[in-house]
Amino acid sequence: MKGITHFCAGIAVASCFPYAIETAVSGNPICFVIAGIMGIIPDTIDFKFLCFIKHIDYRIIPEYDNFDPDIIAEEVRKAVEDCHLTNKKRTMRLCSVRMSPEKWFEYSISFRGKEIIVKENSKENSSKKGVATAVLPFHCSYDATTTATIFVGPTITLVPKDGYTQVDFIDWHRGLSHSFVMALVLSLLIAIFFNITVGIIVFSSYCSHILLDQLGHMGSAIFWPFNKNKTSGYSLCHSISRFANVFTVAVSTLVVFANLFYFQYPSQALNAFRIVLIPTIIILLYKKIKLTISSR
Repeated sequence: MKGITHFCAGIAVASCFPYAIETAVSGNPICFVIAGIMGIIPDTIDFKFLCFIKHIDYRIIPEYDNFDPDIIAEEVRKAVEDCHLTNKKRTMRLCSVRMSPEKWFEYSISFRGKEIIVKENSKENSSKKGVATAVLPFHCSYDATTTATIFVGPTITLVPKDGYTQVDFIDWHRGLSHSFVMALVLSLLIAIFFNITVGIIVFSSYCSHILLDQLGHMGSAIFWPFNKNKTSGYSLCHSISRFANVFTVAVSTLVVFANLFYFQYPSQALNAFRIVLIPTIIILLYKKIKLTISSR
């Protein structure tokens, strides 16, 4: 999910605690501020720190003014060959290239069967492709296609397996930062500076990020350090899905409104529940109808 989505979800979780609303009404919104920050902290740890300390074996740096997809495809093939010859993981970074202050050169790499397919993602050269063939087929733990767009560029880790090559997308993402243990450690630290209630709010908000990410495909190492392998996601949506992000922000906003309503009118619990339930059902029905019409 997007950062703003996790931020809103964290605030929604905080609103479920009367203490957070009471302190906000008295002029101290610290619970909501911390909860929103905790909602985005897991990804902040990954993309602001861990991605820069990850060891990179190969860097794919294209020449955007003379882009040759065949050369890049061959570079990737050699990395795959090296991975199996040494029987060690090999990590590649698909470096992004900035063409101007507001424009980035965009290209993609796909792993299909035994083929490595590279192409430039532009209207002018979208048909130009480079293809290299590996000895063993590829098994992708995420999407088969990875696109380099902006900033430092994504990383791909090649893992040698018996009879195939496993392709992991940004394997440094959703590790220790997306574990319940990390949530517990941070909540305990916050509880020391504030109080146990604020610590519980922090833990709940942090966990909202972890649980939302589990709805996607990649999964997270939620039981790190006891189990450093990622627990598979439920594959209900993609993290970049516009609908999934807008829907989550909308429901989070409704939850906040409902909790504020219930705080002011404790006897109107059913109406507070309706504030969330009715619009949520309408949004889901709209999405269902839209998908039904588009599939015809």
